[in-house]
Amino acid sequence: MDASRLENIRPFAGLTPAEREMLARVLDDFDAPQGATLVSQGEYGYEFMVIEEGTVDVFRDGVKIDTMGPGDFFGELAVIASGGQRNATIVATSPVKMLSLSAHYMRVIRERMPRIGEQIDSVIAERTH
Repeated sequence: MDASRLENIRPFAGLTPAEREMLARVLDDFDAPQGATLVSQGEYGYEFMVIEEGTVDVFRDGVKIDTMGPGDFFGELAVIASGGQRNATIVATSPVKMLSLSAHYMRVIRERMPRIGEQIDSVIAERTH
């Protein structure tokens, strides 16, 4: 993956070029069509995902609670809880381009790049209030 793609994607904005290069080596990218269910509530989660392009709707207990777009992310709670259960279902409302980070690499990145962890933690705090 080209590390320059990460420059303008929250939560990776503000990283040094060397940090972006390191992150690019461990991120996976994938595309999904409109209507695809990206994660399902209740499943065990092992990946943190960031939307690069496109939009998704977030459902909890069958009720739409949010819409997300480029730079937004999900899956952090299940990953931080080391395989915790997904607390929402995420459905693509347009074709999407996603970046994913495994739970293992999420722990490594949070340790080596505390700014990413801080940005993720601040969003978690917003979502739980």
